[in-house]
Amino acid sequence: MSIMIDKAKCKGCGMCTSVCPGSLIYQDSEKKAFIKYPKDCWGCASCIKECHFGAIALYLGADIGGMGSLMTVKSTPDMLTWENREDDTPGKQIYDFWTKRIGDPDTARAALDHASPRRRAAEVACPILLVHGV
Repeated sequence: MSIMIDKAKCKGCGMCTSVCPGSLIYQDSEKKAFIKYPKDCWGCASCIKECHFGAIALYLGADIGGMGSLMTVKSTPDMLTWENREDDTPGKQIYDFWTKRIGDPDTARAALDHASPRRRAAEVACPILLVHGV
């Protein structure tokens, strides 16, 4: 799992850089956050919880049923609410990211449907809770 940083939403506060346990998030000359090596991301979601501008999202891969969706957080003074959103528009960063890794739904729909845990959720006999991060 890895994160995606939307520089347009980033306000340059630096909170994400200070909480990343792997010191993987940096700031450019405009103080906008970026991750130099996304594959090194642990997926702990610390940066997502600290970003109050919605600039950071966690990729939810097909291996956990996410099919390339993004998880973000909205925070209020006493609660964090996790939101899952999909972006299946061709040409968008998340769409291109996942079509290169798991296949293009226009040309490999049958294979993707067969392999996806998300599409086969009705077959699961018991509920499963996956907790990741801190």
